[in-house]
Amino acid sequence: MLCYNCSKPTFKIFCKTCEKEFKLLECKRRILDDGLEVISFYKYSKIKKLLNHKHFISGYFMLNKLASYSYKRFHFDNELAYALGLDDDCSSGYSHTAILIKNMKSKNIIPLYNAIKAKNKIIYKGKSLLFRKKNKRKYELQKTLDLPVILVDDIITSGESLKQANLVLKKAKIKVLFAVVLADAKV
Repeated sequence: MLCYNCSKPTFKIFCKTCEKEFKLLECKRRILDDGLEVISFYKYSKIKKLLNHKHFISGYFMLNKLASYSYKRFHFDNELAYALGLDDDCSSGYSHTAILIKNMKSKNIIPLYNAIKAKNKIIYKGKSLLFRKKNKRKYELQKTLDLPVILVDDIITSGESLKQANLVLKKAKIKVLFAVVLADAKV
């Protein structure tokens, strides 16, 4: 087997060198114009090649490993909260956001699957901000929530998806504490 990142021979998802590098998180904080705080673990440029795997079964193993380095180590001791993955559907054989929220499970964080879904399946990859604003995901809340929420996604570029989900939850009078993503394309 070859390392998913550098293609060196290894018996694991990542070789020892890459594993050590990915365990060093580059946590950043970004505030969106709607006030939502977004915490990211990696620079997008560092994991861009890896994120291309998310549409294939190989992405399941890679995302699970990256999530174990980042989301699993994320500590939140303030209050009990749900972790909601944006649009965690299984059209590629697994849900990448479900993997991420599964790794957030802790004493104070409860993963909640299939809680917020997009009514349409618009692909934002490579699209302009204008396109993203004109073609909203139209999220719908699928479950009744009785706790505050942490929104979870794999990447943030413009922030439109997170802002749309945040708005749906605010309208339902659900407190959104913040969002967590693997990578931020702007930092």
